[in-house]
Amino acid sequence: MEPASPSNRDLHPPNGSILPHLLLIAAQILILSGPRRLPSRRFITISSILTLAVISQCNRFTNDPALANIFALAWPHWLSVLEKVVFASPEGPEADLWRIDRPREPLVWSALSWHKIKWAVALLLNLRGIRWSFQVKNVPQVPGLDRMTRVRFLLWRLSELVVVVLMADLVSQMAVRFFYTDRVTGEAGTLDSKYIDLRDNRWAWSFVKALTFGLGPYFFINMQYLAVSILAVVTGISQPADWPPLFGKLKYATTVRNFWGTFWHQMLRSSLSKITGAVVDFLGICRGTNASSYTQLWLAFTVSGVMHAASQLLMPRPANIEIKDIAVGIFLFFPWQAAMITLEDFVIWLWKRRFCPENPTWAPLVGYLWVMLTFWISLPFPGNSMARLKMGEVPPLPFTVFGPMVRMLPLP
Repeated sequence: MEPASPSNRDLHPPNGSILPHLLLIAAQILILSGPRRLPSRRFITISSILTLAVISQCNRFTNDPALANIFALAWPHWLSVLEKVVFASPEGPEADLWRIDRPREPLVWSALSWHKIKWAVALLLNLRGIRWSFQVKNVPQVPGLDRMTRVRFLLWRLSELVVVVLMADLVSQMAVRFFYTDRVTGEAGTLDSKYIDLRDNRWAWSFVKALTFGLGPYFFINMQYLAVSILAVVTGISQPADWPPLFGKLKYATTVRNFWGTFWHQMLRSSLSKITGAVVDFLGICRGTNASSYTQLWLAFTVSGVMHAASQLLMPRPANIEIKDIAVGIFLFFPWQAAMITLEDFVIWLWKRRFCPENPTWAPLVGYLWVMLTFWISLPFPGNSMARLKMGEVPPLPFTVFGPMVRMLPLP
């Protein structure tokens, strides 16, 4: 592994302004909270949001990774607004989208009123549509959540948060140890990230590296979600029923399809389903057919790959790291998922057709091994993209419990 060169320690200077990013947020709120019968509302939405999104993408305004990450992850929100307005009924999104306990409430509000602005912001943030008319499928169910007291909810979520924070600490310290520590000197943060590679010819280390990277997003996304849910319920902004678990149960992830469809967070499900469905209709592909299903599958993962890759370009980047170093791998990860789902669907269909229509008792075990294998192979794609940016080189938590123990582990 190469020590860090001066060009790897230096960062590409910011090349833009935060203004387009702020205007993009403002445009989304104004479009949703504005006049319901605004002439050419769909055209205005498409032209303004896409124009500002492209301009924002060209304005990398900061080398602060925490601040950059906030705006790099803005695309699911503007994509959601685009979908909700463009594919709205003739009466507009106000007639389609409401809280389940307040049906069609937005129809009576004046444009740009305080009530409608709050409604717009809530729509912007609630990507899964929890307790709204557009709630996505496969949101994890918690019996009695709608009747849970605030005290009980807070105790439950605080206990979960403690565990998740500890696991996030462990995983982040493992990432520093296994990805960013020089095996010769034992020093962390001295390697040239251009040459860091999560792939490894030694199968045990290959698995450990993939697992370490894969656990990171799960625990850190969950940690942020739990913290926000606690804050929202404590302050009375929302109630416990508004905060079901973000992730499903891993025991159901016996196929790659189930992993993404029932275990992962479902934040993009509504937007991508509507957009890919519209493409299928435009192409004249009959809904309910295999052609429709797999066209939507591949489109959804391809769009997700493009957007995830584009978001990387807003992050601080070492001077010797090229765009392809951080974008190609993370893009390829997503079409790979579509390919694996297509393959497993075919194998399951063939098995049921040739051998047995019922799932054998050993099917879940084989399924777990299959899912593990596919992610073992594919996680180094985005992992290397993140490593090039040195994401995780400095642990994000301000403290560590497991750091001293992890530093006792052997280096790969």
